[in-house]
Amino acid sequence: MELIKIHQSAVDKIHALWTEFNKPAGTLVRVGIKGGGCSGFSYTFSFELNPPTKFDHVIEAADVKLIIDKKSAIYMAGTELEYENTLMKSGFVFKNPRAKTTCGCGSSFAA
Repeated sequence: MELIKIHQSAVDKIHALWTEFNKPAGTLVRVGIKGGGCSGFSYTFSFELNPPTKFDHVIEAADVKLIIDKKSAIYMAGTELEYENTLMKSGFVFKNPRAKTTCGCGSSFAA
């Protein structure tokens, strides 16, 4: 099982964000979890300026590299990262098989 599967829709959106925020191609992206949200944990997503540490996992898809810390990896193993753009919402979507419940907006979960 892959730690995180990155769909092409997410890769394409990350490329667009590099341009929008004047980041050089190849800028690292950190994903993870933190306590909070209406279901217990919420996802994090940010550009990373520092290189990965020995405590990080690096997941690659095309020229995109995601970094995830080991604690977050425990809760996110098997997750699929997509980007959805519909009439109702647009944003990154974490499809996490370890989530027992999620909130209505999909940005937090309980494990």
